[in-house]
Amino acid sequence: MAIMYHLGQGVKMNRRKSFELFSKAADLGDFHGMRICANLMMKGVDAPLDIVKARELYMKDAEESDLASLEALMEMDLGDVGKPANPKDAYSVAVNCILKRDFAKAEKKLRPGAKRGDEAHMNLLALMHLKGWIKTDRTEMTDLFRRALDKGNYMAGYYLGSILSEEECDRETVFDCFMRGLDAGDERAMWRLGRMMYEGDGTTMNREEGIRWMRSAREFGVAEAGEYLAKEGIE
Repeated sequence: MAIMYHLGQGVKMNRRKSFELFSKAADLGDFHGMRICANLMMKGVDAPLDIVKARELYMKDAEESDLASLEALMEMDLGDVGKPANPKDAYSVAVNCILKRDFAKAEKKLRPGAKRGDEAHMNLLALMHLKGWIKTDRTEMTDLFRRALDKGNYMAGYYLGSILSEEECDRETVFDCFMRGLDAGDERAMWRLGRMMYEGDGTTMNREEGIRWMRSAREFGVAEAGEYLAKEGIE
């Protein structure tokens, strides 16, 4: 419902109501709600400008294994990040180490869980490869994202789709990866899906639906979606 109010889909657009609903979802521990609220608070658009609260939401969300929130935190000047939220949890410690730029310790914390097949550990370790926080091994990175996705961590869908889109790969597989990323509430997957629909890439061409998804992604702050629409002369 929050998304419907935000985008004006099926109801009259009401950004204030949308933010209230996203905030309630965030209070209930919904990671998508946390990230969207933080995104809006960072910009002060359709929500109060509150960098401190945004950082708090990103931090909580990153601890819950949302890689997009962790990426947002890595672009901020965090200062002292303090201690892990849960010092006895390897994932929590790894996130804390990454924010402190102690990537070697983070990798050490994640590898046992990744080896056991923990999808969150695999996903974060793969992101470390992707970002160059550890020496990039493209084969291991792709395998980790793929295994995490197969285990139901749909946040891996956007990343795996992005990797495969750069390779000679079945385009329907790429489309499916982004679709599963969208199931995780990843607005970046929304943008990539919209473009593929618009271009008929890996799926039947549907320009109207593609434009709708790209506009939605733009409204949620995905700059690439806005840039592509502008290039195509689409408002």
